This record gives sequence, structure tokens and C-alpha cells, in this order.
Amino acid sequence: DIGLIQFAEGQIANAVTATLYGGNDEYGGLGTFVGYGTTGTGLTGYDPSLPLVKRAGNNLVDAFLRTPGKRSRVLLSDFDKPGDPSESSWGTSAPEDLEYLIAPGDSGGGLFQEIDGTNYLTGVHSFGWGRLDGNPNSDYGDVSGQTRVSSFYGWINDIIGGGSGGDSGGGKGGGKPNLVTAAIAIPEPGT
Repeated sequence: DIGLIQFAEGQIANAVTATLYGGNDEYGGLGTFVGYGTTGTGLTGYDPSLPLVKRAGNNLVDAFLRTPGKRSRVLLSDFDKPGDPSESSWGTSAPEDLEYLIAPGDSGGGLFQEIDGTNYLTGVHSFGWGRLDGNPNSDYGDVSGQTRVSSFYGWINDIIGGGSGGDSGGGKGGGKPNLVTAAIAIPEPGT
């Protein structure tokens, strides 16, 4: 679940790009998860009748989804319930301030982490998983998966012209590729 879109020159006004992460230090780190999806609470899960909301929150990168024979390409975070360690899959069971889990509509949003004093895009929201209760409704105990940017760092840089080869990562940051210049504003997505 990762892709690149190339806009014709001049299509995006004042584009701000994220610094891509190409290292291996995501695990255990605090992240800011940003999305534009459904909302709800940890007690009830998301409510599909509510409008999509642009929001952000914090969580730890608690684990990697292991793919036999390959580098882990997915970062995992669980939604910890205050005072209830049974609602935690990995890492600490104490929730972070502003503990957050993605919900439908957040896919494609970003996971940002500060590593060695620099803010990086380390993941792209991909899926929710009802690991403990079998119901992926973003309630306490559920898990989110983010596609690991560092696993595709070389490929991204090859496509955008930064070149580093392969998809194995290769360094801390990928810089801020500037592929567009000012012209028209792209509107916020609708529901």
C-alpha cells in the first residue's frame, strides 16, 4: 500500500513535502498519526454515521509485521486501554497522551516520527486489525498497520530522481523532493 503520484508542473500551489525516512529506528518510537477518516472512541470504535474528520494523535510503533524471507514492510501499533493491560498486544500497556488509532478513511495518511532530532515520514496508513476481538472497528485493543517508508526508500528515490537504488533503505533521510511548483490549489477531499 504505497504509491507515488506525479502532478504536472504547476498543479500544486506551495507544496510542502515530508522528509522520507530510510533508516531502521522506527521501532519503539513515538509517532504522530495523521488522517482524514471516521471518528469514534476507544470504547465504541469508529462510528460510520459520523463525518470524516481531519485529526491526529500519538501512538508507539510497537511491532513489525514479519514477512518470511523479507525485510519487515509494515509497522504495527496497538490501541492501549487505560488501566487494562489485557487490551494491549505489544510494548507498554500504558496509553500515550492523545493515544490514537486509525480508522476507515485514514488510509494514505502519514505516520511521522522524530528520530535523532529530525521529523520524518516513517509510515503510510494502510489497515486496521481486530487482533484481540476479531472486529477491526478501531476500539481498544485493535491494531493499525502502516506501510514502512524505509522499505521503499530506494524505490521512491529512484522514481523521483534522487536515486539510491533498491528498496532496502540506505540512510536516515531522503530529503524533501520538490517535484511541483505553484499554480492552483487542490481542494480538501470530500466525504
